[in-house]
Amino acid sequence: MVVEDYRTPPVTAGDITNKRMLGGEERETMVSLFLLCQHVREALLLQGQCLKRMAITPLDQTTFQNAYSGEAPAWEIPTPQKALVAVADQIHGTLLDSGCGTGENALFFAARGCTVTGYDFVPDAIQRAASKAQERGIAATFLVKDGLTLGDWDEQFDNIIDSGVFHVFSDEDAARYVMGLAHVLKPGGRLFLICFSDAEPGLQGPRRISKQMLHDRFQEGWTVESVTPSNYNVRPEYDGSRYSAGGPKAWFAIIRKKSFESKP
Repeated sequence: MVVEDYRTPPVTAGDITNKRMLGGEERETMVSLFLLCQHVREALLLQGQCLKRMAITPLDQTTFQNAYSGEAPAWEIPTPQKALVAVADQIHGTLLDSGCGTGENALFFAARGCTVTGYDFVPDAIQRAASKAQERGIAATFLVKDGLTLGDWDEQFDNIIDSGVFHVFSDEDAARYVMGLAHVLKPGGRLFLICFSDAEPGLQGPRRISKQMLHDRFQEGWTVESVTPSNYNVRPEYDGSRYSAGGPKAWFAIIRKKSFESKP
């Protein structure tokens, strides 16, 4: 992400009023406008610095491990994501749930007849997912794996779902992750991805992703079929307080892996 540097050579209110002789009211108005512009400039600079930090912060595995040790994290809900439920009829065959957490999305699709494998790098989450599967009598495979090691897998899937994983990576790790997704997705298979969008205000939670960033990351070897505004479902106590009402504003993308390499 390129962050603009909004800093400009220092200007004072005196520089403005000394340009010409101004009346009292006019001078007061000009100074007020100057101060407002200064506040806006400083706010933009601060926002740019924050966004830059968000974009380059490495993924902290400990943060996610701790999240499952205390109160339920924001993303831990007892139902599958609505955006995925809406496209369920498009998903058949084998399915990889990338970053499955405690398994609600994976179990939803397994109950519909898909052969599902879910992975997460938090052992507690995988243990809970496996327990849910056993309690509900649903067949699914859950593994403790890291999303940045998908390139080492020797299995491919017809579909992949990503509910809130892509947006936790730095630019460098995101590129590696996308390569891993391509490695484990069959040619012609599709990725169904939900991530925070840049329309979600504030700095709480993961980095915000622009539509252009999705197109850029999935440019080579992929076809971006659609990127539509959506909401990421969170626990009720976070809905409308920490995040936007209805859940954080998100992108829901459907991306197909090309069946063959484009010839030059």
